[in-house]
Amino acid sequence: MLTKKELEHAKTVLGREPTETELGMLDVLWSEHCSYKSSKRWFYLFKTEGDNVALGIGEGAGLVDIGDGYLAAVAMESHNHPSQIDPYNGAATGVGGIIRDVISQGCKAIGLMNCLRFGHPSKPHNAYLLENVVRGISEYGNSVGIPVVGGELEFDDSYDDNCLVNVVCVGWVKPEEVVRSSAKTPGHLLVLFGSTTGRDGIAGVSFASETFSDEEEDNRGAVQVGDPLSKKIVIDTLRELIEEKLLEGLQDFGGGGMTSAAGELARAGGTGVEKDL
Repeated sequence: MLTKKELEHAKTVLGREPTETELGMLDVLWSEHCSYKSSKRWFYLFKTEGDNVALGIGEGAGLVDIGDGYLAAVAMESHNHPSQIDPYNGAATGVGGIIRDVISQGCKAIGLMNCLRFGHPSKPHNAYLLENVVRGISEYGNSVGIPVVGGELEFDDSYDDNCLVNVVCVGWVKPEEVVRSSAKTPGHLLVLFGSTTGRDGIAGVSFASETFSDEEEDNRGAVQVGDPLSKKIVIDTLRELIEEKLLEGLQDFGGGGMTSAAGELARAGGTGVEKDL
């Protein structure tokens, strides 16, 4: 949800009142999920430079040179709110999202890991969350053929009202096969491919940026429903596109939707983008 200060800033930059469409776009882009507006002040604490760091902050996955002509890719994300509301689909789509971050760099995803925190499982709801989060992670990984190779689990009463579900994907890529999220050439087309868009997951990033309320069940529709079989097709198709060198740029289509993906591609390429709504 846009703050009053953010809305005033938008009016100043635009020189007018934002349209309804623009308000929706800003709500997505300036959500906590997409902009990290309350946490990015701490980013300086992350070590992102080094002799073997091939790619630091700014893309879907970090790349580290491991020698012999290979780069290791590592990405991690949280899916806390969705997993608290719908543990199976919340956790499964967290896995799907982090796989996207790795393969969108041109990498081959080879392993999944997780870091989970729940309230004590002696309480029935915590046990329900644990069972279904673990099931969502494992079944999604198995369906797309990427094994879960590690993880950790802790219990504490402080997680009774909001579990933490962090998922990790690792992969590898040769330096010459890395694809960046950049649209540099005027006149090129942006092509969207993947699973069809349903009613699920719409406004998910806005929901994920809010504080939980008593109307948690009303937010269930904001949780995307996992589709690992479509993801497997995307993975195989993407591998072929990369091998055929048919892509200039590539950006995964995450919770920010077309607004975020197209905007990031254009900004990174120093260009603009036209969208016919």
